[in-house]
Amino acid sequence: MNVKFVKLILIVIALVAVLCARGNSARQYDKIQDLEAKAAGQPANAELQTQLGRAYFYKARLGDAQAMDKATGTLERLAAASPANSEAGRWLGISYLLKVSLLSRSGAGPTEVMGAAERAAASFDRVLEHSPNDALALGSHGFALTVSAGFKRSPDLFGRGIAEMNRAVSIDPLDIKPRLLRGFALINFPPPLRDLKTAKEDLTAILKGVAAGYNDRAEAVLHVFLGDVYLEAKETGSAKAEYEAAARMQQPAAEVARSRLVALEHGGPKPDEIQRYREMANNCTVCHGR
Repeated sequence: MNVKFVKLILIVIALVAVLCARGNSARQYDKIQDLEAKAAGQPANAELQTQLGRAYFYKARLGDAQAMDKATGTLERLAAASPANSEAGRWLGISYLLKVSLLSRSGAGPTEVMGAAERAAASFDRVLEHSPNDALALGSHGFALTVSAGFKRSPDLFGRGIAEMNRAVSIDPLDIKPRLLRGFALINFPPPLRDLKTAKEDLTAILKGVAAGYNDRAEAVLHVFLGDVYLEAKETGSAKAEYEAAARMQQPAAEVARSRLVALEHGGPKPDEIQRYREMANNCTVCHGR
């Protein structure tokens, strides 16, 4: 896997991180000032410090580099003080994955981006020391390894990352968080490395596992993604059904789905069209509107 390709898949990390995170609202950054005041007076309150780190994370996903540094700084201090705090450790790792994405989009050098990926892996390693069956930490660790493998051009490291993501899904096949990591990774790998069968399974499980009405905007995008995977697998009938499902929704992805349906009548869409949409759609605003 070359560095150019890794930069393409890094954009997806912001979306995956938000969807994998346990917070109920992506607007938690609105509470930062109140949290900062409370946290300053209670530095030993782990729950409060985690909330603050999480709020910085949500602000950072909008591209705020200072909030990114505050998120990792707050969570690093908490992880150092409480190594067994799995929640803080997971948020720290997820924050470093988001940093990988932000650094990549800002044009940072490979060494800096890879360093953030390795810090993400180290954060999840610490969680796994205390909770070896933590599916989110294990899948995220595997995801981070595949990113590092791209920079190091290491097939062995890439294989380890895939194996960990597979094991994370096997811990609880009904948990959509590790499937999000694996599924989004798979559709962004180069064609020779894509496991279309597993990608179909993951995207289908995600659509079934998310409560109806939870995020219709994201659901429409997922239907298009799944339709594209079916198309790559030469299952045109199933692809059409997914595009039709997205086209019926009053969401931005419906327009993309309708264009796919038109293209199907003329032997398309072309692979480069699918890839362009994945690159554009691997952005928080597509699924969250901001």
